Amino acid sequence: MKKIWALSQEYGFKVIEDASHALGGKYLNKQVGSCEYSHMAIFSFHPVKMITTGEGGAITTNDQELDYRLSLLRTHGITKDASKFINESHGAWYYEQHALGFNYRLTDIQAALGLSQLKRLDSFIKRRKEIADFYLNNLKNVSLPYQHPDIQSSWHLFVVQVSDREEVFNKLLKRGVQTQVHYIPVNNQPFYNYKKLENTENFYKNCLSLPIYYDLKDDECAMVVESFNND
Repeated sequence: MKKIWALSQEYGFKVIEDASHALGGKYLNKQVGSCEYSHMAIFSFHPVKMITTGEGGAITTNDQELDYRLSLLRTHGITKDASKFINESHGAWYYEQHALGFNYRLTDIQAALGLSQLKRLDSFIKRRKEIADFYLNNLKNVSLPYQHPDIQSSWHLFVVQVSDREEVFNKLLKRGVQTQVHYIPVNNQPFYNYKKLENTENFYKNCLSLPIYYDLKDDECAMVVESFNND
């Protein structure tokens, strides 16, 4: 990110971090979302993410102009900030529409749920790291995920590389271990139907995501490892 940011300063483009999987993670000892090396960072609060609001997400930025534009876009392009008014205010009820925006607001109920979960984020991340460390220290016969020294992952996913993925997937499923594949390459989707990308295809055909979530018990983690190591 630091190198990408340097390029953006040289060539004048905007940097938007897709941080959907990274809430609670760190880069160069700073929280992802601090926007030290980006103009904006985008987070997802889908039910399987670090915290959830049921659906929806959030954007962080240090840029005041972008913050204003984002605020407009989420609420029909409307502002009630008197300092931004173009025309004379008609009274305390007055507002102005400055852009063609959308209805992208979280409901109050969703926001309350998100805030309550945000207070538990550190414990969520701590447990995910414990599970990831257990996998890293005990799994055999698989290619394990690599974490760069500059990064502290929040471990939204734990993806290994296996040969004969379909066979492994089905064997684990029969033992009650639900795994998943993240993700089918976008270029393979009918909407895009883009050319083959060799490295992408090679990763996809062998990738398998293991269970990793806050409520996963130690004995369940051990069963996952045992299922792999005994094959």
